[in-house]
Amino acid sequence: MRWLRTPAGFRALAAGALLSLIGRGDGKGLIEGKVTLDGKPVPGGVVAVYASKDPNPETPGQPLTATINSDGSYAVNNVPTGPAQFTVKSNLRLSRISGGPAPGAEARHVQIPERYGDKSKSGLSTEVKPGE
Repeated sequence: MRWLRTPAGFRALAAGALLSLIGRGDGKGLIEGKVTLDGKPVPGGVVAVYASKDPNPETPGQPLTATINSDGSYAVNNVPTGPAQFTVKSNLRLSRISGGPAPGAEARHVQIPERYGDKSKSGLSTEVKPGE
């Protein structure tokens, strides 16, 4: 994908994943944002947040996830404060495994570059802080 090799292409996805953090008093926060690619909303997929502190000790290492809405928006609640890394994945591949995409899904699908599905390569991160 040639656009990804350009600084403008990278900024397009990174800017689309800008986050709005709303701190809370219990050491957790809400992360919400809008995923875009080349200035257009990504109409489906999954955002995963890998917090530096495990949000659920019963399932260590598991990320908190949110489905990307048709307008590209998402919200992940109860994220522990501290550094966090993100991944963004398309859900079309998952639906094919489960028997094929929903009718019309191919037309709405936006292929997200694979690097954004790997937390060590995505370059998407933030610091979740308490308070507003």
